Amino acid sequence: MPDIVMQVDSAANRATVREALTTHPGITGWWTEQAEVPAGIGGLLKPSFVEAPVPFDLLVKEADDTRVIWQPQSFPPHWVGTEIRFELSDNPDAPGTRVLFTHAGFAEGDPGMPSAAYTWGQTLARLKGYTETGKSQPYFVR
Repeated sequence: MPDIVMQVDSAANRATVREALTTHPGITGWWTEQAEVPAGIGGLLKPSFVEAPVPFDLLVKEADDTRVIWQPQSFPPHWVGTEIRFELSDNPDAPGTRVLFTHAGFAEGDPGMPSAAYTWGQTLARLKGYTETGKSQPYFVR
């Protein structure tokens, strides 16, 4: 099963990056300006996008200082069975946090994977910018 794997380094500390991945101000600061964000593990993260017919359903499996994991539940259908991971560590090359991003488990030949990879690359750049500046810059806006 093919995976999307990317790395981005942020000058921000790990707590700041984790907050960007686990809170409403964080998710809406880099990904999409519309989202329902659960209070913790076991809840559903529901980011909304103008072109999507319904919100995505992402179960929050883990959320701590070293890893945030989301598991798609029902939408989008071709994401069901995949897992989205953000592994957080100290950046060995400079102050800040290294984010190893993986969206794992796509079906072989999934025609949506290249588009997802491109979009994740763009949104990870926004995550970096948001965590370093605190300035909201969601990729998806109305």
